[in-house]
Amino acid sequence: MECLPKVLHLLPVRPALFRLPSGGGIIRVLKTAGGVFVLRLSSPSFRHTSRPGVRLCTYCAGVILLSPSHLGALGSSPKAIAESLDSSTLRVWGPDKNPVGRLALSSSCWPLSLIPSESESNAGARSLGKPVEDEAVDKNIFKDCSKIAFYRRQKQQLSKKSTYRALLDSVTTGKDSTRFQIINEVAKVPLLAEVYGIEGNIFRLKINEETPLKPRYEVPDVLTSKPSTVRLISCSGDTGSLVLADGKGDLKCHITANPFKVDLVSEEEVVMSINSLGQLYFEHLQIPPKQRATKENEEDASVDTTQENPEELGLWEEKFGNFVDVKVNGPTSIGLDFSLHGFEHLYGIPQHAESHQLKNTRDGEAYRLYNLDVYGYKIHDKLGIYGSVPYLLAHKVGRTLGIFWLNASETLVEINTEPAIKYTLTQMGPVAAKQKVESRTDVHWMSESGIIDVFLLTGPTPSDIFKQYSYLTGTQAMPPLFSLGYHQCRWNYEDEQDVKAVDAGFDEHDIPYDVMWLDIEHTEGKRYFTWDKKRFPNPKRMQELLRSKKRKLVVISDPHIKIDPDYSVYAKAKEQGFFVKNHEGGDFEGVCWPGLSSYLDFTNPKVREWYSSLFAFPVYQGSTDILYIWNDMNEPSVFRGPELTMQKNAIHHGNWEHRELHNLYGFYQQMATAEGLIQRAKGKERPFVLTRSFFAGSQKYGAVWTGDNTAEWSYLKISIPMLLTLSITGISFCGADVGGFIGNPEAELLVRWYQAGAYQPFFRGHATMNTKRREPWLFGEEYTRPIREAIRERYALLPYWYSLFYSAHVASQPIMRIQRAWSRKCIITSDICKEYEVSMVGNVGTKVLSTSHCLWLAQQTPVTKHLFFHLQVNILSRFDIPHPTPFSFSQVAYKASIAYLVLRCHIYGTPYVHN
Repeated sequence: MECLPKVLHLLPVRPALFRLPSGGGIIRVLKTAGGVFVLRLSSPSFRHTSRPGVRLCTYCAGVILLSPSHLGALGSSPKAIAESLDSSTLRVWGPDKNPVGRLALSSSCWPLSLIPSESESNAGARSLGKPVEDEAVDKNIFKDCSKIAFYRRQKQQLSKKSTYRALLDSVTTGKDSTRFQIINEVAKVPLLAEVYGIEGNIFRLKINEETPLKPRYEVPDVLTSKPSTVRLISCSGDTGSLVLADGKGDLKCHITANPFKVDLVSEEEVVMSINSLGQLYFEHLQIPPKQRATKENEEDASVDTTQENPEELGLWEEKFGNFVDVKVNGPTSIGLDFSLHGFEHLYGIPQHAESHQLKNTRDGEAYRLYNLDVYGYKIHDKLGIYGSVPYLLAHKVGRTLGIFWLNASETLVEINTEPAIKYTLTQMGPVAAKQKVESRTDVHWMSESGIIDVFLLTGPTPSDIFKQYSYLTGTQAMPPLFSLGYHQCRWNYEDEQDVKAVDAGFDEHDIPYDVMWLDIEHTEGKRYFTWDKKRFPNPKRMQELLRSKKRKLVVISDPHIKIDPDYSVYAKAKEQGFFVKNHEGGDFEGVCWPGLSSYLDFTNPKVREWYSSLFAFPVYQGSTDILYIWNDMNEPSVFRGPELTMQKNAIHHGNWEHRELHNLYGFYQQMATAEGLIQRAKGKERPFVLTRSFFAGSQKYGAVWTGDNTAEWSYLKISIPMLLTLSITGISFCGADVGGFIGNPEAELLVRWYQAGAYQPFFRGHATMNTKRREPWLFGEEYTRPIREAIRERYALLPYWYSLFYSAHVASQPIMRIQRAWSRKCIITSDICKEYEVSMVGNVGTKVLSTSHCLWLAQQTPVTKHLFFHLQVNILSRFDIPHPTPFSFSQVAYKASIAYLVLRCHIYGTPYVHN
């Protein structure tokens, strides 16, 4: 057993908050009402088991104590470690480098607490002051814009107004695109611009180096296929301009040479301008400074080497905390601005815990797209969390536009809406004389690396936009019917008896459910594709019990693989070189749930093929055809890495750095997992795969959820705009953990969350391991009854849900959307401070009732004092249904079920559909 150090030196972060050395976690020191100091340690590196009567802390939450798991003595019980170190102490140091107190380790003192000595208590009291609330997100772990080097470089360089001009005498027209050069007036290094017309009223603009030192990364595998192009016709333009039109002539690209600008014109009206603010930015690949042999090489640099403080600009190295990001290719960031004329309402670019309508970022942080494991993320924050879709929509009366920025590196998006003012539009033809009073929204995209590859979706209707985007990235995969029911999950159901008891509890209390879930504790030491032999000795028998009731099982499979030569998955991946490499050429190693782990390189097609084969029944021992998969921690999460993720200079297949493709990692794991389940079923059954991390196109492979939310009213409220944003950006199969993953919800909050979740596409209850059990029947019949009714209503409307998913699959229509806000004739603002209405299930027919049916989920009550929100559900007009009473959808459910009775019988009678 590894011994604990006698003195624990803590690194002060701020008063009463200390960081363990070497990325070991955070310790908060709290003073209780009785004057006793208590330690609260949040270490994402370790988890530990509990013993009867003691609730141990886990990952930023729970009872406050130190356990051997936190400090590296894995495998030892808290009692054992306390007995072995009886009468020993750990001395805790405060911010002023004076000891705050000593931690007495004794088997008779449980839980452990920081007991101040006479001299230490006074210093500690001054340091601590009032009790400190536990914070889920430590902002010191994650960057804000000021700490992102490429953002600082772009903002500094753009302030100098360096301009680009197009060399129109270089224009060439090919079968698929029109090409021309762009040159920066300072760097004099040419760029190659390509403009494509794509079927369905889509334009594509690509900008790359004309002769890079080596190829720059272009995102593969996201587009469903090579888009069919439409030949653009060159029309006569003014001197110094080029006009490209589609075959119909309704849409035109007006390219101005100096300064370089592109106007997108529809029906003689400029609807979008590109680089009208002069924010085109492109850092060319360079020879490293040490390798530059001549002054000529120095002059080839695209970044102004006269800038002050080169280290601050992070050109070749970027520091954050104790981490140093070495950039072998130097600075490679890109940026471009888009001006949307007449638009004020923008949506999209998930995932953020923010409002549905995107906010003005002029005086604050940019929206960040960088997949991160942010436990208990802060709401109303623009920090990127688990997934990224670099796609936004702009909507106004009469027109909707879309911008799809195809880049998988870290990306920032600034949004600035200018109020309605009088200004002159682009000078051309009859437009020249027009002056309009209209607003304008400017969108500035910045990415750390790659090329500029942007798709302009011209609509004009919202429905057209949805179809155009799905034409590029694919539609929502049609899910198996069972996955639209209710899912019951917890970290973790302890053993087979626990699973059996919970399953029986649903039957006993007459609550329908379809899927039982198992988190990481079901495995043997966090080794995926295995079972804990003591807790789950007969997994097939357990699954047969579920099968007898037509239920399914979902288990977790994360991308990190425990480093253990005796673990067959690790040994085979190691032998075949299937792990991500570090910058020195060895296997990348990081800490996650199993401890030290290596990470599968899912960007490699051979790795994906091999990973898919692991789901075959002969390989995955103990699995059956009712077992499905949940991909978690696939941002990827690396507990001791920078921002709890993988170093950017790690190396992937094709010798690409991780920085180039970070946001694609989870996308590829879900792709491989879905393919594995399809192969397992020989193509006869549809897969179900839930992923936490995602990218544009992830909808083709399964479902997504909003990650580690908290059991608070504000998180229930924010889940609605988060899911709406996912839905309109292609990912219709989405949901939030009912009840909140972190913490213990009050009974009324849990009821309200079930009532909301029943009308969200993915419906799962989930909770972390240190929370109280919260199966639906544990709060008394007063609360069990409305939960039961909400889940039953979900099942009564299941045929309707299934039809909506079919519509999403074949017609690209989002299942969850604000119905009236996406009307061409209407705009709804996003003021949801007190209440708002949401179309939770779409309109499969051509009409909806003039008077919407509303289900009030929560109102101001003596218990909560919350005026929360109401839920609008649009019903087909052919159902002549009176307004339902609160908490009852029985009439709607009954008539919907009757209308789809034949379909439902067919569903249950066909294995391919029901699976």
